[in-house]
Amino acid sequence: MTMNQQWRLARMPVEGWPTDGDFVLGRTEPSEPGENQALTRTIYLSLDPYQWGRRRSGVEEIGDVCHGRTVSQVVKSRHAGYKEGDVIFNTNGWQAYGLVGEDISEFGYMHPRVLDTSQAPASAALGVLAPYLADNLLTRLATTLLQRIETPGQDSDKEQEQIRVYIQAIGRISRTVGHRLGHSIDRIIPLFLRFLGDPNDDDALKNGREGDED
Repeated sequence: MTMNQQWRLARMPVEGWPTDGDFVLGRTEPSEPGENQALTRTIYLSLDPYQWGRRRSGVEEIGDVCHGRTVSQVVKSRHAGYKEGDVIFNTNGWQAYGLVGEDISEFGYMHPRVLDTSQAPASAALGVLAPYLADNLLTRLATTLLQRIETPGQDSDKEQEQIRVYIQAIGRISRTVGHRLGHSIDRIIPLFLRFLGDPNDDDALKNGREGDED
């Protein structure tokens, strides 16, 4: 299994915007789920403004995995409520893999639940992030996603799945703050047209069409 990448709090944050010095990246083996637990792989992480307040207030301690709500997929389960392949809402935080279930903190009110992706795509969780981003951070987010879509990689199922997630994210962001992405419109429109040509990708079609309309 892939190593678990984790962003941890490196110091108590000072005033102002977050900086690279506030966080440290580490790698470790993913945890094995115990009884009544499941191991999940993070698909989407919500970077909500309240998280910075948590860190400044001392709720998170130096060395903790940074808190964050996530949409994840179950990869191994010993929990009756989750089966492998389920897409769930949980709080993995800033890491690639996390546990859910018995003895795993739910932060008081963020109770994990299975998501019905037939009603709305899992990528719907990302759209709420965009309105709260400063212009420079939104530009960096869009630029990073576009670079990863446009950069040729291995022609593998995994690579194609990653590209599919990136194009869904661009479409979802375009739906919420498309008016702020004018600087990238000449790159976004060709991508929408390219992915709208895949009749088997329902999520990309839905997000691409609605993003193009915005």
